[in-house]
Amino acid sequence: MGDTLKLQNSNNKSMIFLRLHLHKLELNRWELTKVNDTIFDIKKVNGVENESQPTIMFNFEKGRIGGWNGCNNFGMAIDFKGDYYTSGLYQSDSRGCYKGWLEKFNGILADNKSYQIEEGILTLTSSKGKTLTFKKVE
Repeated sequence: MGDTLKLQNSNNKSMIFLRLHLHKLELNRWELTKVNDTIFDIKKVNGVENESQPTIMFNFEKGRIGGWNGCNNFGMAIDFKGDYYTSGLYQSDSRGCYKGWLEKFNGILADNKSYQIEEGILTLTSSKGKTLTFKKVE
């Protein structure tokens, strides 16, 4: 049956599982390390020692990117096109954020022209040449 797993008990009751084929973007959680060519540390933006770095996760089956933008949890609808995606509705918690940060992060994330993965590093590039660079989180 190809990519399926069938489990059957002694009473001949069975369950069949189908294998999901995930895209390499979906296999990991990605943590932000650079904005454009500048190393990014959320603690330097907000001055709070215990704040987590922004992270993203892709889910193509649901057509979404989700994660933590450094201030709030967020989700964004996407339409994956192969070597880039187009974005749609953006949703986020309503906690305030650091001046200018969300505009920069969301602007690059939403205006995707291409992505590149090389040795556990993901780079998203906007149509204006701006970049967000992430490392794979184990």
